[in-house]
Amino acid sequence: IEPVRVLTMWLPQQSLRLDVQALPPTVLDVHTFEKFQQDVFVGAPLVLECDLLYAQFVDAIWYVENTLVRTCRSTNSFYYIPTQMDIGKTIKVTLIPHRQSATTLEDQVCYGHAVTKIFEKVVIPIPFMPILHKLRQSWLSNNNINNNN
Repeated sequence: IEPVRVLTMWLPQQSLRLDVQALPPTVLDVHTFEKFQQDVFVGAPLVLECDLLYAQFVDAIWYVENTLVRTCRSTNSFYYIPTQMDIGKTIKVTLIPHRQSATTLEDQVCYGHAVTKIFEKVVIPIPFMPILHKLRQSWLSNNNINNNN
């Protein structure tokens, strides 16, 4: 795959400048449960999977009410676990696809256009379920996992 090449054309009659990029890293689609319309619970992971074109990696930048809370890089899958501090707030994630240049000796990185997805519902506390509560606490303690994340 060649790096992104930009061809700039100037059309003086229309006062129009046209930038054409060849093979930019692209996020084709983003998948999650219920298409970003699900209930968002404290402690329940939000998992995304991406379909990519001409990209090696995607940087995922997670925001809670426009405050950066997590960044990560992967080839197609990401997660964020809402905390008690997130209750009543919306969560969004910005995905930036990129790849290393294959034709230059430099460590040049080609970035694609960012895609932002917003979960439609605000974070709410996980409902109390008496039967599952004991199982969850037992599992968390046996696996040395902090209940807050």
